[in-house]
Amino acid sequence: MNKDEVSKNIKALLTSRNLNQKGLAKMVGFSDSMISEMLSGKKNVMPLAEKVADVFDVSLDWLCGNVSEKDTRPRILTYACAGTLSEAIEEYSEPMPVIAQMPRYDFTIMVRGDSMEPEFRSGDEIACLKVNEKAFVQWGKPHVLFTSQGIVVKRLYEGENGFRCVSDNKQYPEFFVPGEDVYSVSLVVGLVRVF
Repeated sequence: MNKDEVSKNIKALLTSRNLNQKGLAKMVGFSDSMISEMLSGKKNVMPLAEKVADVFDVSLDWLCGNVSEKDTRPRILTYACAGTLSEAIEEYSEPMPVIAQMPRYDFTIMVRGDSMEPEFRSGDEIACLKVNEKAFVQWGKPHVLFTSQGIVVKRLYEGENGFRCVSDNKQYPEFFVPGEDVYSVSLVVGLVRVF
């Protein structure tokens, strides 16, 4: 076990969940100073790793760096906006352990905004399956669109040469994205919500 690897993975998990050490301290029952000493290598980091694995439902093997790439899926390091389109590129991702409770998925991405409430809240992490020849657009279901204008999560409906994008929150008007502006479409197949 590489203690630096464990610390690095815990810090990456905190960043991905928009948490700091104080927030983690409240969640795991250690003091902020104890966590700081563990992450810096002054104290044994394994008690913290065990708590983090339990609280965040991640694999202890993954936190310790003992998981191969086939046991991970990428987490896109940006947000799918539940509102209007956001600028982002899919290549920015980090490997995260596979969430065994989810149906098959290709990647996860965080949601920002309230236009898809109540189904998806800002801060939710959604699991997505890329639409290709084996998976197809399921009209009326939530999808993530990667477009020339950014990334958005919406319910998709067929439009002439493109997609009608509809919010669950009726305060947001529907809009149209031309097919030629869409780089990829992914079906939302699950979500993780930190309460």
